Amino acid sequence: MKKLYEFRDVKDLGGWLFIKGQLRITCPECEVCLILRDSIGKEIEIRLPVTKRGVINYVFKFETPLDKAYLASKSEDCSTEIVKEPKIKKISLIEKYYRIYRRVLSVFFSRQKITRELRKRVGLNFLEFFLKPYTAYQAVTWRRFYDIWGSSNYEDFLMQFEKFYITNKDRILQNLNKLKYKPKIAVFIPILNEEDFKEASETLKSFKNQIYRNIVPILIKEGDNQIPHADYYCVVFPGDSLPEYTFYCIANFLNKTGHKPDIIYTDHDITDHHLTRKDPHFKPAWSKEYFLAYDYIQNLVLFKRELLENIGGFNFSFYYRCVYEAICRALKEKPEIKISHIPMVLYHQEDKNRNETLKQTNLTYKILQNLFKDVQDIEKIEKGSINGTFRIVYKMPNPEPLVSIIIPTKDRPELIKKCITSIIQKTSYHNYEIIIIDNGSTDTECLRFYEEFKNNEKIKVISYPIKFNFSKIVNLGVSKAKGELICLLNNDTEVIDGEWLSEMIRYAVREDIGAVGCKLLYPDGRIQHAGAVVGIWNGSAHVHRGLERDNLGYLNIVSVPREVSVVTAACMMIRKSLFEKVGGFDEKFVVAFNDVDFCLKLIAKLMAHGYKNLYIPYSVLYHYESYSRAEDEKLQQRADKDILLLRKKWGNLYKKDSYYNPNLTFYKEDFSLGTPETEWLLL
Repeated sequence: MKKLYEFRDVKDLGGWLFIKGQLRITCPECEVCLILRDSIGKEIEIRLPVTKRGVINYVFKFETPLDKAYLASKSEDCSTEIVKEPKIKKISLIEKYYRIYRRVLSVFFSRQKITRELRKRVGLNFLEFFLKPYTAYQAVTWRRFYDIWGSSNYEDFLMQFEKFYITNKDRILQNLNKLKYKPKIAVFIPILNEEDFKEASETLKSFKNQIYRNIVPILIKEGDNQIPHADYYCVVFPGDSLPEYTFYCIANFLNKTGHKPDIIYTDHDITDHHLTRKDPHFKPAWSKEYFLAYDYIQNLVLFKRELLENIGGFNFSFYYRCVYEAICRALKEKPEIKISHIPMVLYHQEDKNRNETLKQTNLTYKILQNLFKDVQDIEKIEKGSINGTFRIVYKMPNPEPLVSIIIPTKDRPELIKKCITSIIQKTSYHNYEIIIIDNGSTDTECLRFYEEFKNNEKIKVISYPIKFNFSKIVNLGVSKAKGELICLLNNDTEVIDGEWLSEMIRYAVREDIGAVGCKLLYPDGRIQHAGAVVGIWNGSAHVHRGLERDNLGYLNIVSVPREVSVVTAACMMIRKSLFEKVGGFDEKFVVAFNDVDFCLKLIAKLMAHGYKNLYIPYSVLYHYESYSRAEDEKLQQRADKDILLLRKKWGNLYKKDSYYNPNLTFYKEDFSLGTPETEWLLL
């Protein structure tokens, strides 16, 4: 414990108190506490809900007269500093209720939807608020705190969830009785040997504790393939277990959404031999490319009766891989399959079972090969460089399409030279043209460089000396392009590998693909872009930015292709026909977030056609990240306006990125824990 500040003039204070002040704090691990000591030397410790800006405004109660009080940090290495001197004062009942009502009433009446939604996540109603106002105050205060800072560890995250569950269990049980649709769920428990049988008895205990009772556990041996009558089916392996609310949440999900998807999957975590929970797998919405490259789904997975009957049931000879194999068969048999995700940990996988599954890479590879080797647009399937990952190599189109590489630029000859030279010298794919859109360069070295391309049919320089508007520049470039494919490329990028363009082409020509983005690296090799998430910091952010190049990322997301909501226009490929179909870049976005808006437009306008934006790790470039515009303060002010426009334009779609699990923080880019998702516990 590190002492930060000792209060003056607090002696004999007691009853309802209020603390205010401001600190400079960098991380939740610093965990700031208020230490209170009474006249007989008894101490209590109160954790303080410090905001991201370091502000402290908190009402609390101390029964006995104070002797001393001081602020402290849990971490000895804490770098917290005092910005505004903290003060503690005694408050009247009127001020107490004023401060409580001011904080809590906003979650009922705020104009901001994100604030109003806080009430639902806290599970608060008016009656509870007026009967127990301070309890409501605490709930709102701490939920906001965890929304901002995230959970410091999984144990802390679970404590938050359990507190919510216990507090709301009576309401949950009432909701259970109100469910109109109560699906029958059959649960297969495959048994290979005597040890499985022993472990299955422990697994069965978790079924007995289920609050939703319309379930049928079935012990099944190899060779059995009966499909008893039920609405949904799943497999639970001996030793694995389920929290008591698992099947209730699934039934509630089906009732609240009104959908009956072919497949439903949930999040899961791992339990060790002490039954300690660890390693949560907080998964994105259904991502086919991600799944084919890495089985991120694993378990729990439920199959609709009609689907399971169509594919002939589970093949239990694959044992730990039987669920994966059934999903693969379903994908091949029914391309338009409907798959939904419940972002809650509803399955606990035993550590031993996880390890056994990881050993079965060869079997997983065999399943992929057998089911997808004859698919028309797949050239080959390879094992990935990381255990448990695979690479689907799609065929190059024949004939090879012309790619128009569009590069907006102004001055900065050292950047544009490096960019163009690296394309010409390193790119193995040759059917491309380069269109340089010059936004009014005056640098003589830059203009001399352009002169070199006067007689080069592959490279065109188009002068466009307007007031800077990135969207207008891009749209002009596309209008001048002859290519079937458009590759938007920043002038501050540099090609690393010769196959960068070919790898993007393999995906961009597919009819189900919208925008394709690549892996971008800072000059020192750290990751600059591996896909983006909307909603982080109330804007959009590149996930795992700053991670070491060879780091796999959370659940391997950096190392394998996956569907994403947004990719950066620093290097983006798309079919020209699709670009034009959605109206190109919105020219209201002058400086920033034009690529975010464009990608969201692809998702929103073309959702009925099933288009998806994609990140691929096989195309890698250096990105010096807006060096050419970084010094312009006016452009930064315009970028601030662009983010406000983005929020206004996209509303709910902007606030909820389906490819980013809501249990993860929206205040960092590193996939650290946020606050527990509780939507499927309540009606």
